[in-house]
Amino acid sequence: MPECPMTEPDDLPPFSLPPPDVAQVASVVLRMPEHQHLVDNDVSIGWLMRNDTKHKGNKVELGSVHDVGAIFQGGFKALGLQLLAGMLGELPTFLVVLDAGFWGGASDTERQALVFHELAHVQQALDRFGAPRFDRDGLPVFKVVEHDVSAFNSEVARFGAWSPDLRAFVAIAQR
Repeated sequence: MPECPMTEPDDLPPFSLPPPDVAQVASVVLRMPEHQHLVDNDVSIGWLMRNDTKHKGNKVELGSVHDVGAIFQGGFKALGLQLLAGMLGELPTFLVVLDAGFWGGASDTERQALVFHELAHVQQALDRFGAPRFDRDGLPVFKVVEHDVSAFNSEVARFGAWSPDLRAFVAIAQR
């Protein structure tokens, strides 16, 4: 039998449920006008903490957001969804994963900024003509999108250049 990657009693699992303050911060951020569409449309969002640092290129990934229906593929999709639902107590439409190390050392403003940033990835899908997309029942369809400049403008206006990426973005824009 393969050895479990967690061999020491003090090792944390790769992912864990978030501390209660994540829900408190999310509640504040979801009341901001930029994210009101998520509340108005009952978009279901789950939260996990990543206990191992994830590097993307030369940077630490502080957070990520995922369409739960697209996370798992193939024959193990049902198993993955079952395990995620068991861990979270429900199966959300989107899953936000936050870096536990960053979260533990972040200020309240940095925490709000990170949640704001990740939720900005969840937008209404567009059809092939660029119009907002709706399902057969007339409800908006949401998806994970990459950021555009307007998302960064909103983020910087509200929180300042709170992350190294945003500080670099602002510096380039000021040249």
